[in-house]
Amino acid sequence: MIDIEAIGVPAFAIRVTEEGDLLYAAVNALNTERTGVTNEMVAGKTCFEVFGSDAAERLIPVYQECAAQRRLVEYEVSADFPKGWSWWRATMMPVVGESGRVETLLGLCHIPNERAQPAAESAPPEHRYFDLALRSLKSADWRYDTRTGRHEVSPNLALLLGEQHPRSVSWDEWTGRILMDDLARTSCDDLLTGDISNAVVRFRYVDIHGDVRWAQCRRSSVLADGRVDMIYGLIVDITEERRREIELEQKAYRDSLTGLLNRRGFQDTLHEARTETGTFTLYMLDLDGFKHINDTMGHQAGDDILVEVARRLERALGERSTIARLGGDEFIACVAGISDIEAAALECKLRDQVDRPFWRGREIVPVRASVGMAHRARDISLPAMMAEADERLYRDKMERKRRERPRMDGATDGAGVDPSGKKATGRGATIHLIGSGRGRAAS
Repeated sequence: MIDIEAIGVPAFAIRVTEEGDLLYAAVNALNTERTGVTNEMVAGKTCFEVFGSDAAERLIPVYQECAAQRRLVEYEVSADFPKGWSWWRATMMPVVGESGRVETLLGLCHIPNERAQPAAESAPPEHRYFDLALRSLKSADWRYDTRTGRHEVSPNLALLLGEQHPRSVSWDEWTGRILMDDLARTSCDDLLTGDISNAVVRFRYVDIHGDVRWAQCRRSSVLADGRVDMIYGLIVDITEERRREIELEQKAYRDSLTGLLNRRGFQDTLHEARTETGTFTLYMLDLDGFKHINDTMGHQAGDDILVEVARRLERALGERSTIARLGGDEFIACVAGISDIEAAALECKLRDQVDRPFWRGREIVPVRASVGMAHRARDISLPAMMAEADERLYRDKMERKRRERPRMDGATDGAGVDPSGKKATGRGATIHLIGSGRGRAAS
C-alpha cells in the first residue's frame, strides 16, 4: 500500500481489486484536515457508499478510465464533505503493482487559494511511494517558492531525460532542453500575477540521446495572505500519446495510398492560402484511361501508377508546393510565391514529368495528363481561380481531342492499354473541380 502521508498535498488512494471493483483505501492527514473525511469513513467502501449516487456517477468513469488506460486523468468535482461543500481539482494516477496490473489509483487534490503543506521530510526514503508512482508514469514534480525565488525539482526528472537512475537536475538544465519555440508557453507569469490558479501546457524537449520528446505540465498556484506563495508542477512524458494523436491527424488529412494530402487536408490549406497576400498558382489534373488500366492490368497496377504520379508531381513542383489526391486519379496542387512566367514553366515541367511512360515489369504503360492552371497575382477569390483552372483544363482536353480526331487507326481518346494489356490506346485527361459543382467526367 502506498504511504500517502508522505505526499505534501491532500491525497487519497483507491484499491483496484482483481475483479475490477474500486474501493477507497485511505486518505492522508491533509485531506482530512480540509474535508473532514477520515480513514474510518472511507476504508473498504465504494464511491456510492461514500458520496452517494450523484457524485459517484461522475467520479467512477474517471477512476475506470485511469485504471483501464493506465494514464493520468485530470478532473474537477464538487461534493458535500463533513466540513462543508467544496470544489476540487484533482489528478488521478494509476500505480502498477508486482502483479503487472493496476492495483492502486492515487489521487492528488488541488484546492484553489489554500496552501498545501510541504512533504514530511522525516518520512524515510523507502516509504516515499509517491516518488515511485511518478517514476512508473515517466513523471516528475517540482515547486517554485516565490519568497526565495528557488525551484525544487524531483530527481525523477532525470528519468524523463533518458537517464537510467534519478539524479539532481537543476532548473536551468531542464529549461535548457526545452525547444526554443515552446519555451515561452512554459512561463508561469499568469500564475504569479494571480490571473489564473491552474494551467496545463504541452511542450517539446530534447533528451540526453538527442531525441525530441513531448511533455505535459500541470501547474497550480497556492495563495498565502492574499498573494501567490508557491507554484507546484507535475511534468508527464506524453510522447507516445502525442505520436498516436499525430497518426490520427495524418489519417484524417492524408491519403493512405500516396501519402499526399487528401481532399479535406487540401481544402484546409486553400483556406489558409486565402488569407495570404502573396501570389500562388493552382494546378489540377487527372489521368485519362485509368479505369481501363485497372480493368485490364488489375488494381495493384493502378495503385502503383497513382503512387508514381504522386512522386512525379512532388519532383516537378518542388518543396514550395502543396499537393493532394482528391480521390481516384484526380490530383490538385498549390504553389506559392512564383511569377506568372515561372508558373507557366512549371506547368510544362509538370506535363513532362507525368507524361513519361511508366514501366511495370517489362511492359510500358503510357499515361498522359491534361492540366488546368490558374495564377493569382492580385486579389482574386479562390472559387474564381478554380473556375479559371477548370475552364483551361476543359480547353486543353478539347484541343487534345481535336488533334487526335483524324486518327482512324483504332486508337481511342484515353491513355492506357488494349485488352491484352500491352498496347497504348491513346491519351488525354480532364479535371474535376472540388466545390465547383460542375466536374466533368473523363472521356
